[in-house]
Order: sequence, then C-alpha cells, then structure tokens
Amino acid sequence: MTTESRVLKPDDHIFCGRLVQQGLERPVYVRGNSIPPLEKTVGIVGTRHASSYGLRVAYELGKYYASEGYVVVSGLAYGIDQKAHEGALERGTTVGVLGHGLDFHYPKSTLLLRKRIEEKGFVITWYKPDQGPRKAFFRERNWLIAALSDFIVVVEAPAKSGALITASFALQMGKEVKAVPGDIDRDSAMGSNMLIFDGAEPILAIPKDTDQQFRSCRTVQDLVATVGSLVEAGQLLAKWQSTGKVILEGETIHWIS
Repeated sequence: MTTESRVLKPDDHIFCGRLVQQGLERPVYVRGNSIPPLEKTVGIVGTRHASSYGLRVAYELGKYYASEGYVVVSGLAYGIDQKAHEGALERGTTVGVLGHGLDFHYPKSTLLLRKRIEEKGFVITWYKPDQGPRKAFFRERNWLIAALSDFIVVVEAPAKSGALITASFALQMGKEVKAVPGDIDRDSAMGSNMLIFDGAEPILAIPKDTDQQFRSCRTVQDLVATVGSLVEAGQLLAKWQSTGKVILEGETIHWIS
C-alpha cells in the first residue's frame, strides 16, 4: 500500500484543536496510510542513550497507553523514542514527529520503524519535504510533540536533554508532565529525576491493563454475560480489535498476549 502525503492546516479536524490552541499558523506535512483524529494523545520521550531499564519501561508504557486508546506521540529518535513507538505499535497507533522534511530520514537506525509507523499511523513535520535535518529543527520538533500531546511522560533523560525541552514546552502550554524515577547515580536519569523533584508526577509502576478482568472470556456469549450488555460487549470488542488485543473468529475471542 502506498503511503499518502498531505499538507494540513493547524485547524484540520485531525488535530482536535490542539495546534490552534497553541497559536500555530504554519501548515504541517503528514505521511501515512492511516491519519485518524488525535482524540487522546500522550507524548513519551527520553534519551537516545538509555539504560536497558529505561528502554523496557518506554516499551511497556507505549504498549499500555496504546491499549487504552491513546495515540503515542514521540520523536522517532534512537533509544526511548524508538521503544515507545514499538510498544505502541503492539496495541494501537503512534505518531512520529520529524525534525526534517518528509523526503529525509534521521537517524537511519529508525528508518524501518518509520515505515511501520506509516503503515499503522503517520509521521508529521512542519518542514517542506526537501528540507534536511538541522540542529534548530529538533528543538522545534520538541515543541510540536508537546503541542500534539495531552500530557508528556519523560522516561529517562539527562540534565541537558531534548526531552526536558519537550517537558518545558508542555508546562508552558499548561499540560501535565510525568516522569519515571531512575537510578540516582545514573547520568542519563538526572534530568528525569529532577523533574520529579520539581513536582512532576512520578510513574512508580507500569499501569495495569484495565481490560485484564475480561481475559477469561473466550466467547462473545461469555463477554455479554460478564458485562451484562450486548451493546457494551460490542463496544469492548470493537476497541480491542482496533488496538490489536483480540482476534474475533466467529463467536470465539482469541486474546493476543
């Protein structure tokens, strides 16, 4: 399937008013097979040089939020961003925000991931297709991540970090910032730990899957009996299918781990 490229105005319905609220007047460029309205969004960001712990948490948080119907927004960088996108793709949709035009890709290590994102979601930039990456563009990319997100989660970030710039933009926009506690002697976690010290909500555990209570249901009839409503059961099944939680084969529900 050929991915679609479009030029959108900030007041386009897919942004649900987020860009207009921040006073953006420039057009943005998007590319992807699926460009759904961004009804619920979370930005997950962090360092390129993350610990194995940080990478695992980023993946699990991306997976969790996508399973809850959030579109995960991140910067398609190596490290935390990459894992957040990968986790989100397991359960739903994700958006990659680029620091260059659509005809370029940086870094090369995430090119295959970008193609996966374009299949299930989309990438976005406010640079013309033929504009290559520049240092100043990545700061502006961080602003766009904050603008597109309902709140920001910083998984792991050093004291000087693009992730902290994103968090700062989010706070200026009146949005909530959360952070994952890291080792106190790890340089790559100093910035995220400082955010918590300054008042960011700490994420102390991977949130539980709110649909876990229904996993014993193996048929549509089981689910209807559990929730007590055919309409509600249908709504749950539609949500689970859209986020990749289940495959429905006739009346049988197959749960995907």
